[in-house]
This record gives sequence, C-alpha cells and structure tokens, in this order.
Amino acid sequence: MGDDYSWLRHVCNGVLLSHDPEKTCVAVIGGKSVYLDDAGHPMDKPYLVLGGFIASESKWNEFAPAWEQTLKSRQIEGPFHATDFFSQHKNDRKLKHITADLIQTIATYAEWAFSIALDLDVYRRINRQRRLEELAGSPLALVSRTLRRNIEYYLELRRDRSPILYFIESGTFQYGDMAEIWTHIDKKEPPIPVPKSHPAAQAADLYAYSVYQSAPFEKGRPG
Repeated sequence: MGDDYSWLRHVCNGVLLSHDPEKTCVAVIGGKSVYLDDAGHPMDKPYLVLGGFIASESKWNEFAPAWEQTLKSRQIEGPFHATDFFSQHKNDRKLKHITADLIQTIATYAEWAFSIALDLDVYRRINRQRRLEELAGSPLALVSRTLRRNIEYYLELRRDRSPILYFIESGTFQYGDMAEIWTHIDKKEPPIPVPKSHPAAQAADLYAYSVYQSAPFEKGRPG
C-alpha cells in the first residue's frame, strides 16, 4: 500500500470528508472509497437494489462542496433524500433539469457506478429449498458481497491496487448480518455507516433510487 497510506486516516476522511487536516485525520494518499445505499426493502418490496459510486478520496473531498452548491442553487434543503425529493417535485416542470444538475455533479467526480438488484421472490424460493440465507446471508449481505466482487474485478482489470474502503448509509436494514458475514466469512472490512447528511451517501441514495425505479424488471416497474 505504500508508506503514505494510513487506514485510520482513510476511515476518518471517508466519514467526515473534511478539508482541515489540523482538525481531522484526512491526509490520505492513494485510497479509494465506495459509498453505497439501498432501495426497496426485503420485507415489503419485490426487489432490493444496492448501488453506489467509487472515487478517490481527493475526488470525494472535491465532490462534497460541489454537491452542496448544487443543492443550494436548486433551492433543495439538505440532506437530499430521493424518495422525498421526487414525491415533492413530481409535478415540477423543472424536475428533469434539476435531476440533470444533480447527476452531472456526481458524474464530474465519481469514477464509476455500480449496482445490483435482487428479486426477493426468487431469493425466498431458493432459501426455502437450499437454505440460501445460511449459505450466503440475508438479501443485503448477498447483494453487497456480489457488488464487492464486481468492484474488485473492476479494479483488477485496471490493475488498480489502491486500498479501498466501503461506506453505507447508517440505519440500513440487515446491516448487522451483512457486517458479520463480511467480517467472519469473507475476512473483509465491512461497510462503515455514515449519516444521511453525508454528501456521498446522498449521491448513492439518488443512484439506488433511480436504478430501482427505471430498471426493466420482469414484474414491471416497481412502485
């Protein structure tokens, strides 16, 4: 990883996205972070989507003020939450333009986007037959492990050996099961919870929501 890399600084920077190294441990060199959020729910929705973005810590630090400025310029009171935002602005003639501004801000700083969707009816059927939850974990654990492998493959193709940390919005359903499997089965550092006010978490929220709403699922567009 190199002498300049500090895991603790990477964690602090990922959680805080601070620009003041005198107040927080933010001098990260060579680290990348993935911010994730989910859409749908294993209890009452047909699908579970997990999505988010990867970028270097320096890019995430640049993203934070740019995101806040975009929200301010569009008179959106933060923290941004996709479900509430689209519900409140569904009849706004400027909705497409506002959404385009948000997406453009993310695209300027994020390196790549990743997402995965799980048909929960299929999961339950296989679980009854093969005890899937005992083998691979809860729905969130399953999709997060698969998404992590996709990201690892992406980095492998690019011969990118940057140290990487995962973050996810705090309060995510089934987080405990996911963290246990990442830690004890996969021997990986589990995603670190960050608050809804975190700009990168808000970007992941928008992406997961968009994938859930627009993906061409066989059962029709989810509600």
